[in-house]
Amino acid sequence: KEGELFISEVLGYELVSPRASRNGNVILNKSAWKSKESFPDISAFHVNNSPSADIYCVETMDAIVPSGRQGKTILRYADSGTSAGVFCELGTHRTVCLGFPLEAVTDEAAMDGIIRASIQYFEK
Repeated sequence: KEGELFISEVLGYELVSPRASRNGNVILNKSAWKSKESFPDISAFHVNNSPSADIYCVETMDAIVPSGRQGKTILRYADSGTSAGVFCELGTHRTVCLGFPLEAVTDEAAMDGIIRASIQYFEK
């Protein structure tokens, strides 16, 4: 229970499902991103879910939702429609949380965009 409180109150999200996507395709909720310029041509990307010698394999991806009104869903899994990532502004700090490891994103431009948009979000 302590871990759940930390996730909800400090990180600003709640786990909905530990098995949110079967295909690993993620779409952007561009209206939620404050730094839209980070994603000029990207509307979707893939998270690796197949064994590979080159990139981490994510066997199960988490569906996460904001734990309160101060958070926004920024990514969704294409196959299930569930939330794959959230931004949260908690007064004293901001967080960006994903339901999958960032290093498993197969598109370098998408990974770069997520990192750039997150940094811009933290700087505001």
